[in-house]
Amino acid sequence: MRVKKCVYCRQVWGISIHQCIPRSGYECPRCTGKRKRAQLSANQQRPKAKLI
Repeated sequence: MRVKKCVYCRQVWGISIHQCIPRSGYECPRCTGKRKRAQLSANQQRPKAKLI
């Protein structure tokens, strides 16, 4: 097990030694979920075009 710090919330997380980490840094599961929920809600708020 390795210990990595999240680049967004700065919390320390224990992760697998086999997990690939991007050069931009480790993003924890909590911050990943927040980002995905924000993207999903942004996609749902777009006005939909009416088909005639």
